[in-house]
Amino acid sequence: MLLQAEKKKIPILMYHSVSHHAAPKFKRFAVAPVLFNEHMAYLHQHAYTSVTVTQLIQALAQGRAALPEKPVVLTFDDGFSDFYTEALPVLRRYSFIATLYIVTAFINETSRWLHKEGEAARPMLTWDQIVSISEAGIECGGHTHTHPELDTLPLSQAQEE
Repeated sequence: MLLQAEKKKIPILMYHSVSHHAAPKFKRFAVAPVLFNEHMAYLHQHAYTSVTVTQLIQALAQGRAALPEKPVVLTFDDGFSDFYTEALPVLRRYSFIATLYIVTAFINETSRWLHKEGEAARPMLTWDQIVSISEAGIECGGHTHTHPELDTLPLSQAQEE
């Protein structure tokens, strides 16, 4: 996805799982750790500076001058434990920050909502890992509580999520 800020395109890269393993129906949501490292190496070699989603929104409200010369937004959905074991060390290596959206009902558990995709046993982050991730400068936000398809819910249920 590219966001245009005063005619300057800002890349937004969205990831889910950084893992060697994925069920066939989930493969499109997983990137191998080696490939993820290659993505981050490319960004580093081309002098990109990562910003969080909040930093981007604040910078756009203030005008283009508030953004670095070559900004990039890195986001991670769901809160799989491989963010902590695979993605975070790479982000640290390149001094990148990111925004991590966590499905809060499954912290310390597994991705049970992904049973139809064959991924109900994928480990999720623990509270201790989330604290460590936040301390590393990663912005953490909610990605709903139970990961329903929000557009299929009545407004009151969607608001609760």
